[in-house]
Amino acid sequence: PLPFTARLPALLLSGMDLLGFLPQSLLRWDLNSQPATFTYPDDSELRGSTSAFIALHSAMVTRHVMALVSFHRSPTTAPRLAVLVPQPETDRDPPGLQLLYLPWADDARARPSDTC
Repeated sequence: PLPFTARLPALLLSGMDLLGFLPQSLLRWDLNSQPATFTYPDDSELRGSTSAFIALHSAMVTRHVMALVSFHRSPTTAPRLAVLVPQPETDRDPPGLQLLYLPWADDARARPSDTC
């Protein structure tokens, strides 16, 4: 067997790991602290990704769920917890998944009151 350090680059790949599915009703838009990222498949990078994406997207829209993922932007960045929220196709927007980063514990603050 290879030593752990020889396998380390394979463990630090960029991308997403699917952790599970949650009802979309649990999403709190007021905790969104970063702009969303629109994601879509690219068959030139990974053959068959469009077919898998279409199946996943349509199932998520039908069941009103979002995907909880661990997202690695690059091998040198720490993973972030995020959700993928399906964006249904409209006249103006293509179908896709919006990647929303979940806030760190210290990012979630009480909302300021309207009466100051």
